[in-house]
Amino acid sequence: MDASTIDRPFGCPLDDPQQRSWRRFTDADAAALAGAYEAAANAGKLAELAKSMGRTKHFLCRKARDLGLTDKNRSKPSRLKGAVLWNAPGRPPHPRGAAGLTHSPETKRSLSVKSRKMWEKWAEEKIGQMSDASRNRQSDLTAARHASGLMPKRYSRSKSGYRSDLGAIFFRSAWEANYARYLNLMIKLGVVQSWEFEPETFWFEKIKRGVRSYLPDFKVYYTGDDVPTFIEVKGWMDAKSKTKIKRFKKYYPQHRIEIVGSVEYRTITAQWASSIPNWESTRVAAGSLA
Repeated sequence: MDASTIDRPFGCPLDDPQQRSWRRFTDADAAALAGAYEAAANAGKLAELAKSMGRTKHFLCRKARDLGLTDKNRSKPSRLKGAVLWNAPGRPPHPRGAAGLTHSPETKRSLSVKSRKMWEKWAEEKIGQMSDASRNRQSDLTAARHASGLMPKRYSRSKSGYRSDLGAIFFRSAWEANYARYLNLMIKLGVVQSWEFEPETFWFEKIKRGVRSYLPDFKVYYTGDDVPTFIEVKGWMDAKSKTKIKRFKKYYPQHRIEIVGSVEYRTITAQWASSIPNWESTRVAAGSLA
């Protein structure tokens, strides 16, 4: 695919910013990006490529990094402060003549007074951005985006991406990828019949704010058992994750769930890692987000 000839949207109207922003990044999108990214980057046409795919340039660059299309260890140019950048030789002046300007003490005091009034109004009258009604509206909007499948999960410290030995599945961490390899070995040994990755989202309909849904990592069918077991691979169980598990057990007691934490993962690693090809070396201490 030649980046200079890309002119079609990938599955969503370009004139709908909300749909363009929250549409799920599919395997087809990943394949299209892999085929066009290098040519577009070399030609300085990443913005055009992003527009044709209904995305932002920043989003595509981040996805290219996750897919291994860029060198994470490359040297990065230093970021200059705005005043220096606008006044640099060959650069145009600041469009509003604000290069190097800062707020005056009077303006800062005025902003401070307005901010205090806003919080006092919320505390006394319970209206504004921090009111229950406003927070409920935001929670409803986020829940609707999750339910539509248009809002992806994001992790900042995990080794996310596709693995060549695991097919077209986007894993969000090396732990998840390794556990999938472990399950494949269990299939060969006859212990596991089949497994799926993130196949089903469970909603907590009675919850109106906060943690309102849960997406388990794996759905596993053990040999001879018609009832699936849901597996959560979690290196660090934060407060939000604990709430998800607690509510899942409360609202869906008919389902079984197992937690593969650092202790369980360490045990699997010690026993099976040397027997499983492509096993990724990770930290297994508590708190790790490998």
